[in-house]
Amino acid sequence: KLFIERNLQLLQPGGFLDILIPSGIQTDKGCSELRKLLLLENDLIELFSFENRGFFDKEGDRAKVKIFSDVDNRFKFSILLAQKVKPEDNYQFNARFYLHDPKELYNDKFLSLDKEMIEKFSPENLSIMEFRNQDDYKLCQKIRNGKTLFGDSGYSLRREFDMTNDSHLFHLPENKPADSLPLYEGKMIHQYNASFDDARYSLSEMKARKELLSKEFYRIKKEISLDAEKIEAIFDQKSCILDYQSYRLAYRAIGRSTDERTMICSILPKNVFAGNSLHNLVIASYVPETAVSFSQQTLDLSDSIYLMCLFNSLTLNFYLRNKISANLSMSFIYELPLPEEKENVIRELIQKGYDLLCVKSDNELFCDLAEELGIKPGQDIDQIQIRAEIEVLIARELYGLSIKEWEYLTTTFIFGDQSDSKQELDRIIARSKEIYGC
Repeated sequence: KLFIERNLQLLQPGGFLDILIPSGIQTDKGCSELRKLLLLENDLIELFSFENRGFFDKEGDRAKVKIFSDVDNRFKFSILLAQKVKPEDNYQFNARFYLHDPKELYNDKFLSLDKEMIEKFSPENLSIMEFRNQDDYKLCQKIRNGKTLFGDSGYSLRREFDMTNDSHLFHLPENKPADSLPLYEGKMIHQYNASFDDARYSLSEMKARKELLSKEFYRIKKEISLDAEKIEAIFDQKSCILDYQSYRLAYRAIGRSTDERTMICSILPKNVFAGNSLHNLVIASYVPETAVSFSQQTLDLSDSIYLMCLFNSLTLNFYLRNKISANLSMSFIYELPLPEEKENVIRELIQKGYDLLCVKSDNELFCDLAEELGIKPGQDIDQIQIRAEIEVLIARELYGLSIKEWEYLTTTFIFGDQSDSKQELDRIIARSKEIYGC
């Protein structure tokens, strides 16, 4: 960050900057101000991004040569060329991503990206999506297509406990307290599955609740324009419902564009806490009632099931793959486009999403969820069929993807070994194509 900013300051008007830097400049939220500097106040001409996975230097070579031999092969870096001039209102720049061999720099097959589309994809952070080719660019344009972003829809995300700063609250199985509740981590969930692994730690509910209540009181003061003493006077700690007491949507905070599944989320059961490798949907919000009082409102559970289906879908996984590098920070999720709601499709998704959740997870975790949702559990669940039906409902009915676009989108999910999860994904894709009529 320092070198880009300082070099731009040192340049005379009309001068050029050509620099090799980590690829976080393209996507990280912490680089958003630098992207604004490059895109809005200077003229970005070229942006090329490399993976450090290596390449065959000569025909017939068996060993790949890494550009930086001592750097991890998952690391990416970029070369950017910019000119210190005031740019036009909507200019275009050349880009190429996921390169391996420096010789590819001399290839004149570029993607032509424009500033206006970047602002539509990422209005707050100006995150530059990393498209492999023009087809990916066009398909993401269609998925985005003016839809409301998740961050503008009234939903909020948060982390609950930090694995380092809050470690004094964590207990191993041999010394867990009498009022202990499990701590969920990212590795404990998979798509539609809240029982993917066992908990390592537990927390005392009394101590953990006290910690969370102090944070909740601070949030109320931010949301409600009342005097802090008045808020404290009517803040009933016993009746305040915290996120851990309800079913809630959570997703793994770690996810790469080259993973088998980029976005992995599920519904967490009641009475569990979450570590920082999980980000969860905020259940409660606060609304003023009078000049001296407020009330707590909780999110409809059906919203969480619906969002779980969307976030686990191949459609939004494909979209996210073009946005992220190594972490699914909240800023990326806030920039996901939500489709226009269709009541009949949403009802179907809630039913199918619930059925998958119960089949893949321990049924006892969600014993009263069907009653709260007002639905009846399905019978004789074919997991592959239901998952394929969910994929088609989202892609075709909500995002309007054609058969040809769906066929192309599914061919991009080539990562992963021959694990059970990868084989399941291949079967889901094959069944979805049958439903689509491919």
